[in-house]
Amino acid sequence: MRKTDQLLQQAKFSKRYQGYHYLLLCVELAAEDELRLCSLIKQIYQPVADQYQLTYQDIEKYPDRPGLCLAEWGKRISGGHQRRKVL
Repeated sequence: MRKTDQLLQQAKFSKRYQGYHYLLLCVELAAEDELRLCSLIKQIYQPVADQYQLTYQDIEKYPDRPGLCLAEWGKRISGGHQRRKVL
């Protein structure tokens, strides 16, 4: 998790962000298996919610929106370019 923490800080996500610890865990789960991004609620939000004894809606709609931050994180890491999925 330390490497992910450093990566988020390099991408200019502050630890002051209220949902930082949720975002950190969401990114860890996505990094373990990027296919989880195809099922955010079931494979990312719900496991994070379970760990913190919340509902997935709490994670999805947290005041600072970790879900939106996942998308923003991807943009920042890739330099603003989204990877294209090859079929």
